[in-house]
Amino acid sequence: MKLALRNHCPSTRVFVVEDDDAVREGMRTLLEGEGYQVSCYATALDFLSDAAPTDNDVVVLDIGLPDLLGDAVVAFLKKSGFQPRIIVVSGLKLGPFEAAVRCIAPEAAYRKPLNLRALLRQLGTVQPYGAPRT
Repeated sequence: MKLALRNHCPSTRVFVVEDDDAVREGMRTLLEGEGYQVSCYATALDFLSDAAPTDNDVVVLDIGLPDLLGDAVVAFLKKSGFQPRIIVVSGLKLGPFEAAVRCIAPEAAYRKPLNLRALLRQLGTVQPYGAPRT
């Protein structure tokens, strides 16, 4: 079933950084089905060595990756001059999840199991960098 998105920004690329193969490939299938250009990475280091997200892009980031935690990934992006929108996902327990979210200050945060409809709605509301937020 295809979920129609309003306000879909076709120039938005989505980078999925998720170590769980099934979750990563499920997100790829869903997002590509909605028309997004999707690049997926199983590790933070693969993502950081390969990707160059722009300010209009979105990074869906698992904050509990085995090689680097989400806050380190976001810090590296900022230090490198990249400022994509960040959406975090995690299977962490509530306390560590909330602490990581406070540290990262993402556009949105979701605990696993993911509510894919909510994720799609969030992506549909992402505005190009510098656009006024509603």
